Amino acid sequence: RLVKHPRQLHRGNQLSMIGDKFSSLVVVHSGSIKSYITSSNGQQQITGFYMPGDLLGVDAISSGKHCYTVEALETTSVCQISYRDFSYCANRSPILQARLLDVLSQQLVDKQQMLLLLGKMTAEQRLASFLLDLSRRMSIRGMSSRMINLPMSRNDIANYLGLVIETISRLLTRMQSNGILAVQRRMVSIENHQALEMIADNSADNYRMLEHVA
Repeated sequence: RLVKHPRQLHRGNQLSMIGDKFSSLVVVHSGSIKSYITSSNGQQQITGFYMPGDLLGVDAISSGKHCYTVEALETTSVCQISYRDFSYCANRSPILQARLLDVLSQQLVDKQQMLLLLGKMTAEQRLASFLLDLSRRMSIRGMSSRMINLPMSRNDIANYLGLVIETISRLLTRMQSNGILAVQRRMVSIENHQALEMIADNSADNYRMLEHVA
């Protein structure tokens, strides 16, 4: 009863912009979305990627205004939920309240992980962690955790991870040469999940041992 009919977006279509008045929560039904902020000099910083089942808009609850711009990465279907109606139902449904708290908690964890990625990890760790996170999220949704069809461009990945596109390309080539990944355009197959985890955890000695055995 809360969810309106799905709305279709095409690649590049914006659902909301930073500073827009907040009125609805948004659930990704199909496709994928990116969020980003724009600096005063026009530079963009991508803040997140969203897949089917993800909820957007909770960041705007306190201020009443959206904190970032939301844009479709491909043909995407979204469902909008009036926050006024959602609040009315949530006050009468402990299950709905618990679900919203789960979403808020996960988004907080994601933000903390992002800070760790940008502040403490090497470029190789950042990319490995990013791919593992996508694999985990796809697995939760019943999709293959091994085959990842990247909806975002390498430019977007580089922007999100605070790297340059040349570094992303070089690292993907290296991981493919080492048998960790198989890369064909936007399709990435994780061939050695254990090795990818070792890179993300910075287990250099264990990784070299594994590489030697292989």
